[in-house]
Parts: sequence; structure tokens; C-alpha cells
Amino acid sequence: MSIALIVLSLLEASAVSGPALGLPASRPTVHADDIWRYKNSIELRGRFSETHDERSVVRTQADAIVLKVHASDSPLQPTELLVGSDWSRFRSVDGHEQVVNRPFDFPLTAGKTWTVDYSESNPNRLLTTEHWVTTYKVVGVERVTVPAGTFDAVKIEATGNWTATLARAVTGVATTRSDAQGVAVANRIDRQQPRDATGRIYKAFWYVPAVKRAVKIVEETYDSGGLRSESRTSELESYKVAQ
Repeated sequence: MSIALIVLSLLEASAVSGPALGLPASRPTVHADDIWRYKNSIELRGRFSETHDERSVVRTQADAIVLKVHASDSPLQPTELLVGSDWSRFRSVDGHEQVVNRPFDFPLTAGKTWTVDYSESNPNRLLTTEHWVTTYKVVGVERVTVPAGTFDAVKIEATGNWTATLARAVTGVATTRSDAQGVAVANRIDRQQPRDATGRIYKAFWYVPAVKRAVKIVEETYDSGGLRSESRTSELESYKVAQ
């Protein structure tokens, strides 16, 4: 190898933040005041927005982490959020605590898979039932660049489906017509019968053990016609963690 190529290789290696990455990756040990700042890009049916938030550890418990979340571009006060010690998200579903998102199943090893499957009755006024099935897989190590730097990360991809039953609905529409004989008002009642809908899910996470979190997250939802209805991307802007 020529001297020029050796120098180029050293420069490329020095551009990567943090130590060399190896698998398996173990569950991180987080500490109070560990902090991460993210840029979030959101596309919702063709409408785009961008937010920035800061997430810091308030305290840890045996199986959970209390996070303080503050939107830096919002006048609202920070909120506190309880998540699993493996960064899973859970909430009450039909009166029972249920994991609804588990991007990491530690230790992370190449090819490892796991599934999150849950249903919910009457999640909102538009739906009578909702069912989500998502399968995650560790696909390997990939280099990724975000505002905080360039990292070698463990990449996890997830695919799945959602199904829902739309609730029965009754809507009224009034129309008016004006002519020489006066004004006429017509009322029309529309009745929507319950019907099923389905779509697909895609997620990707780039996890860096030295950072203790994902440095990049992509989440996409597709509707019954295959059209992407929602896309969210979070990228790490800065962080400060105790080792």
C-alpha cells in the first residue's frame, strides 16, 4: 500500500467518533444527568416540520429510566417520561401495561430478532380496534453521519403491519341554495359503517454503545394504499454521558 493510501486510511479512521464497535452490544448503564439533544424531522401527509429536543436522565430504577424531555423551541415546561431500562416504551393498553416499542433487545447480536405484538380497543374516537405487529432484526454494523458526528453503529431494522377497524360514524351536511324564489336548505345524513383497514410499518435505529442511545431513528407508516402517511427522523445533535 502506498504512503498516500495509508495516510488516507488513517484520516478516515480518525473521523469516526468513539471507539471501534464490536458485537455483542450490552445494555448500557446510564447515569443521572446523561444528556442527548436531537433534531426531529416530521412529514405528515405532505406537511413538513422540524423540532429540537433535549432528553436527560433524572434517575434510574431497577427496570426503568426517568427521562426529562424538553422541546428547545417550545415555551412549554419540560415533561418527565418513564421508559424501560432497555429504552423500550410502554403504556396502559386496555388496563394492562404493555410494551409498544422495543427497538433494542440486549445483548445485541448480529441476526437477532424479536417481535412486539399488541392490540387495543377504542384507541381513539375514530377506531374501535387497533393491532400492531412489528418484528425487529439486528442487521449488522453500519457507519452513519449525523450532526453530532460520524459513528460506527449497530443497525436495527423493523418491519410490520397495522390493522384497524374504523368506528361507525354519522355525519350531517347542510347545503343552501339561493334564487329568485328565496333560500332553500337541504340536509344530508351520511352514515359510515364499520370497516377494516391495514397498512405497513418500517423503522430503523442506529445504536452506538458509547453514546448509550440511537444516534439516528427513522420511523415510517404506510396506509392501506401503500402511500407513506407519516415519516419521522431523529438525529443526534450533541450529547454528554458519563462512562
